[in-house]
Amino acid sequence: MDYFLQKKSCLENCRRVIDSMNGTDPRKIAVISCVNDESKYAECLKFIHALTVPAGFTVEPLAVRRSGSMALGYNQALQQTDAKYKVYMHQDVLILNRRFFVDLIKLFEEHPAIGLLGVVGAKTLPVSGIWWEAPKRVGKIYDSISGKAAITDWGGFTGALSEVLVVDGLLMSTQYDLRWRDDLFDGWHFYDTSQCMEFIQTGYKVAVPNQQEPWCWHDCGVTPIDEAYDRARVTFCRNYLAQDFPQVSDMPLVSILIPAYNRPHFLELALQSALNQTYPHTEIIISDDSTHDGVRRMLEPYLSKHPRIRYYHNEQSSIESNYERCIELATGDYINFLNDDDLFYPEKIAKMVHWLVNRPDVSLVTSYRRCIDGQGKPLPDTESTARISESDVVINGKDLGNFCLKYCTNIIGEPTTVLFRKKDLTEKFNHYQGRRHICINDLASWLHLLTKGNAVYIAEPLSYFRRHSGQGQNDLNTMFPTLNNWFHLIQDARKNGFLQCEKDYKTALIHQLRLSSNLLQMAINADRQDLLETLSVDSVITQCIQSIVHPLQSPYRHD
Repeated sequence: MDYFLQKKSCLENCRRVIDSMNGTDPRKIAVISCVNDESKYAECLKFIHALTVPAGFTVEPLAVRRSGSMALGYNQALQQTDAKYKVYMHQDVLILNRRFFVDLIKLFEEHPAIGLLGVVGAKTLPVSGIWWEAPKRVGKIYDSISGKAAITDWGGFTGALSEVLVVDGLLMSTQYDLRWRDDLFDGWHFYDTSQCMEFIQTGYKVAVPNQQEPWCWHDCGVTPIDEAYDRARVTFCRNYLAQDFPQVSDMPLVSILIPAYNRPHFLELALQSALNQTYPHTEIIISDDSTHDGVRRMLEPYLSKHPRIRYYHNEQSSIESNYERCIELATGDYINFLNDDDLFYPEKIAKMVHWLVNRPDVSLVTSYRRCIDGQGKPLPDTESTARISESDVVINGKDLGNFCLKYCTNIIGEPTTVLFRKKDLTEKFNHYQGRRHICINDLASWLHLLTKGNAVYIAEPLSYFRRHSGQGQNDLNTMFPTLNNWFHLIQDARKNGFLQCEKDYKTALIHQLRLSSNLLQMAINADRQDLLETLSVDSVITQCIQSIVHPLQSPYRHD
């Protein structure tokens, strides 16, 4: 959200607060619920009527029926009551604390800076925007979210109140009025988290009271996460997590690195996918090897509008060294390349950062990626891009590396696919054991990272891998060196702890020979005898065969 739009929204909320204070009844409490189940609401009302009402106060239960969303229903209720104090609660919540109203008014009168109270919440928000995934949660409640009745007690108190960033919408009490964001949330999710942010943005505090026993019973049952929930979550992240809340400012900075070369049309699409990330804390670095100014001219309007984009043009470079240049320019904690012809899904960075933040044993995060052609049309999976798991999974680093080496295939993915910590890459990108690799430069670095920890594979697609005629991997001059590269990679990896099983090692060499045979046939078909001679193909094949037959007497040379 643009800075000035944020300030405008804040000022509008302030005016709404001032306006709402004129004409409200300071001795009235409205209890508001959106109702679509009359039996649940009837039970809810029984408990409300049993509560002690503070002397001189009245309580007004207010049901909103046939509302299109929670935010819309609550806004309708705002127009129907003049109560100063409001309790917004789900129809399946039962208030157990008989002195609830008494305690509520006392807390609000003693703490005029508190605008909103809940019963459970979180002091910070994770990158997903889901409050219950936060490490610092507070409050307690009886609920059935696990499928059976249980008490959830996060504690977190040293006094009567604990200030938080967000509270759950099962019960939210206010002493000031702000309109709910029905312009953003047209369903049943994230209206509550959003409202907490609105109160904080307006200058009020959000808090959870210290409950000796849970004040509420929430008979919610197991609630499935559906597409509507995820859409609302994305909307929340885009509109709030990028704002300057101190509780979310400690998010790690992610450097999205784009090595560019003479493809302004594809690059613009890639850049737009980087700008559309729901994860807010990113820098975008474009290192341009182009031989003309098409990329620079395309970028001009973006550079003036988005200060987080940094553009560099390289006078002399190559594809491989441009990746290294990108790393040198990055200032982020985490790195994700974006090839200038590939695309990110909007949730890519957010979902991958979540794993690196919470799993220090993980050194890289990858995912299923979809293949598209030059026009963006879907292509079938290849052997290396096919989904390897139907659910998210943590894979032992050595096991994943062994599989890639054993079958001479990169199932981890292209540079676009992987997120990793910058500090874990202690060799130059595209190097492994001090040797630079061409064409399989990404796998060389993935193997290096897999010596540092495990990998996470996310089963849903989070990036698009574009395959088209202009790519270097379709050029024999680029492809043919992989014959040597695979052999060296297998040998160096074995010395570094991979392929320790003799059978796996020999299987890798056999697949290397099959790959060599395919490349030789391609060179012959293209009448490229020069490639066969300049790359000493016969020497590599001879070493490969001898390593299979006499693995303990391998003639492998490091040159």
